[in-house]
Amino acid sequence: MPNLTLSTSVHILAGQNFTNGGQIDVAVFTDSGSTQSAGITVVTSGGKAAVTVNKSSVSPGGSGTTNDFTITAPSVTGNYEVRVIQSIKSGNDIEVYSGLVRGTVSSGSTGSAPVISSVTNNNASSANVTATVNLSSSGSGGTLQYAQTSSNSAPSSGWQSGNTFSHPRGTTRYYWARQSSSLVSSSASHAVGYIAPDTAVSPSNIIISNTATSGNTTIRNVTAGETYQVRNNAGTITYATVTGFSTSVVASISSGLPTAGNTTTFRIYAKRPTSAGGDNAYDNTGDTFTIQRQTSGGSGGSAAYGLEVRGPNGTTPVFGTNLLATNFVVAQAFSLAASATTTITCADANDTSKVLIFFAEYERGITVSTTSTNFTLTNTLSGTRSGTVFAIRRR
Repeated sequence: MPNLTLSTSVHILAGQNFTNGGQIDVAVFTDSGSTQSAGITVVTSGGKAAVTVNKSSVSPGGSGTTNDFTITAPSVTGNYEVRVIQSIKSGNDIEVYSGLVRGTVSSGSTGSAPVISSVTNNNASSANVTATVNLSSSGSGGTLQYAQTSSNSAPSSGWQSGNTFSHPRGTTRYYWARQSSSLVSSSASHAVGYIAPDTAVSPSNIIISNTATSGNTTIRNVTAGETYQVRNNAGTITYATVTGFSTSVVASISSGLPTAGNTTTFRIYAKRPTSAGGDNAYDNTGDTFTIQRQTSGGSGGSAAYGLEVRGPNGTTPVFGTNLLATNFVVAQAFSLAASATTTITCADANDTSKVLIFFAEYERGITVSTTSTNFTLTNTLSGTRSGTVFAIRRR
């Protein structure tokens, strides 16, 4: 509040400018040392603006608000002047202590506030996203600026010319636009959530021997950087925790395993770290797998029982679980007179690492010759020989 000190030389308090509809508060003091009232007059001569005052007199130097008054301009503009005079009787003379308040009343601000249509954001795999303030109207009458706050209250500072902001995931922020301190938009609230972990994973079922102390499941379709847990089906106990580095990861389970002859179901949970935009909490993927323990025999990795076919020497396996791959390519009956031959089509017949040729039972006197496209049976005996020949592709 400016001070006006009345003096015999007329104290002038200049530069008291305000806009139409505004006001100036003035405190009055005096060099006379007296608290005798001082009259207040608005000067309108000389084309001065007809401002108004809220008091006709004040007590200079008085306590409380007895020494201040308010100048307003409800509808006028231009230069104004307010005179304050204190007349002090001294014997037969009158001493006058006075002062002038001068300034300019300008027209009130014109223009319009901006209008925010929406706030959008990218979906960066990080703890923060970039939020963009979009306007349906930029407003007018000042300089366009933007601001972000944590509470729904227009800020007095922190305004910027750009319309993009860093927005932390898992929070709500309020956004503003303005043309001036008096032309401010309504707020626009914007919440940004977290990126959920990848739940479309595929764990493999396991069969372990009755003596095994652990089992490994391969979890496929994982996302690198996310963490996966193997839990019981209720999700209350964790048995293994692994982090994905490619599209699959192996989890080893050494507790919670089933007893002999039984099967246990396990469930996969997934977590995305905050650095990748997640909330760092485990989500139920809904994907399960089973571990089955054999009753007896078996060792998990190599079968102790199954089908095995051996060649003519009675010892060489030609079909079975311990071969890389086995499938029949020829199964053909034959009947050969003395010295007769028959040729059977079979690719790679001459490559024993790929194809094995054998008979259903021992065929004395039958010889086999091979090429890359077929093999030929020849009866070397004087009588007719009949039987069945097989060819198996091993790889």
